[in-house]
Amino acid sequence: DQPAIVGHAVRATLLATGIAAAAYENGNADYIATAKRWWDDMAGKKLFVTGGVGAVHFDEKFGHDYYLPTDAYLETCAAVGVGFFSQAMNQLTGDAKYMDEFERALWHPCPCCPPMFLKIVSATPEFIYARDDRTVYVNLFIGSDADIALGDTQVHVRQQTRYPVDGKVVLTLTPEKAARFTVKVRIPGWARGEENPFGLYVSESPAAPVLSVNGTPVEIRLDKGYALLDRVWNPADRIVLELPVAPRLVRAHKAARELDGMAAIAAGPLVYCIEQADNADYARLRLDTAGSMELGYRSDLMDGTPVITGTAIDGKGAKSTFTAIPYYAFGNRGNGGYRVWLPTR
Repeated sequence: DQPAIVGHAVRATLLATGIAAAAYENGNADYIATAKRWWDDMAGKKLFVTGGVGAVHFDEKFGHDYYLPTDAYLETCAAVGVGFFSQAMNQLTGDAKYMDEFERALWHPCPCCPPMFLKIVSATPEFIYARDDRTVYVNLFIGSDADIALGDTQVHVRQQTRYPVDGKVVLTLTPEKAARFTVKVRIPGWARGEENPFGLYVSESPAAPVLSVNGTPVEIRLDKGYALLDRVWNPADRIVLELPVAPRLVRAHKAARELDGMAAIAAGPLVYCIEQADNADYARLRLDTAGSMELGYRSDLMDGTPVITGTAIDGKGAKSTFTAIPYYAFGNRGNGGYRVWLPTR
């Protein structure tokens, strides 16, 4: 009967994971309704743009609705809980929106709880794909090989990609013989102009995703966030998905008062931050939203990382250039500060 997800963020998300997992096994309508209600409350009112939860350091707990301060607590194991809860909801419902949030939570760092970090990393390979009797679901874009049984048909799937640095994903399907089945490929919400399923965050996708089969473009027909491809598949058939990973600005719901007049920078599934190591005046920078942003890659920075450069206004009101790095990479170059949300011009 609890109307919302509350209390200690780690215990709450892991309890919710258990409820969703039990619902998958027993089909209990009350369990299903509770899991959906709690996830909707979390994702729609309490989830930080970086994938973290648990705004309040005292009791390590959820804050009130739309309380999303820039100095929130957000420990690692709470984000891990978000990941496990979201994956369990995907398994329960077959809806891709849950894997969108799983993916966002994967990139949330915080200096705490190494065992929980190891737990989510070791579990992630089994979440790349899912299946039912006649459908292969492609949930995560990670280079991999998998053998998947669809009824009496065995299908080998090979995925090749540099995602999230590059938006191109190549899937080669090799059934043991020609067979008809369905492939569902997740099209992330951010790639369709839906940063958050409840409008907690909004953005505009820089371009539309493109899908092709054996070199021929196909219309993206969405089913619960998946592109649905139903056909006779032959050995070595090839699906290519190209996702728009150019930089975009993200803004928060007007009820998130701490973030009023601010924007975050994202590219693909990654949220970026400006760090003092790259931006001496980082604490006073404002984003010039009329300026362009460029996504690049620096092999000399932390063994290789994507970077975004763009135009900002410094503390003296003059135009300057900012450099942003992925949020997961902050804190590796000394003890300087960083910011995810920046005031806009």
